[in-house]
Amino acid sequence: MAVADTTQRELSYRKRLVEIANGINSAPGIPEILVDLKDSMVDLVDAARVTIFALDTKNQELFSLFKAGQEVKEIRVSKTFASIAGFTAMSRKTANVKDAYDPKELARFHANLRFDARWDKSTGFRTKQVLSIPILFDKYLLGVLQLVNKKGGGAFSTPDEDAAKELAKILGIAFYNQHRAARTNKPSKFGGLVDKGLVSEKDMEK
Repeated sequence: MAVADTTQRELSYRKRLVEIANGINSAPGIPEILVDLKDSMVDLVDAARVTIFALDTKNQELFSLFKAGQEVKEIRVSKTFASIAGFTAMSRKTANVKDAYDPKELARFHANLRFDARWDKSTGFRTKQVLSIPILFDKYLLGVLQLVNKKGGGAFSTPDEDAAKELAKILGIAFYNQHRAARTNKPSKFGGLVDKGLVSEKDMEK
């Protein structure tokens, strides 16, 4: 019976993952992915919240969009040690943080790593655990996926990391395709370098 239950859970998980992938791949643009698809991801993973950051290739900054009532607002994060997302973007490595407010915990990843508490201060939400995954395509950075606060407490597990990495892979493909689609109307011999994150759009304008 236990085996049957495990198989059923796996089938249910795979079905939901395919539904989310379809939603991501059919989205008209990156803003719709950032705003509209986070709730479906929360249902899939064992986290209280999901935050998706996309890379602004023009400014080389991470940005995320969220709804505040009927208004869509933006938060931007630099690729620095001043935030977990920024660190993940720089290192391109997974960061599984057990307590975002514990300096010793942050120092496990890098001595200069800090937690950006702006979101908590503005909303009253209290961040505890953070699982931060780079969103890559063909080894090129396109964003960061974060799972926030493990349901029931405790650290995010290896299965949680596996699930987040699957979502990040799907997002990486979708972001890459969105960037390519956006450039079809203004192709150039350097377009492929921008697509891969090797040259920023700001540098292209210069």
